[in-house]
Amino acid sequence: MNARAAADGSATIYFGPNAPVGLEINWIPTAGKRPLPAMRFYGGTEALNNKTFKLPDIELAE
Repeated sequence: MNARAAADGSATIYFGPNAPVGLEINWIPTAGKRPLPAMRFYGGTEALNNKTFKLPDIELAE
């Protein structure tokens, strides 16, 4: 995935049945269903290895 990054290096990913206009590159289609995200990490950090890493919640965007 080649998401468009913001100036601070972060990327906003949009989930939904329709892509936001102009933000199609950051969109993951859901066909109207609730998405079930899964994350894969490569080269684990100490926080991953000692299980203290917490993935931030997905936030609803208006």
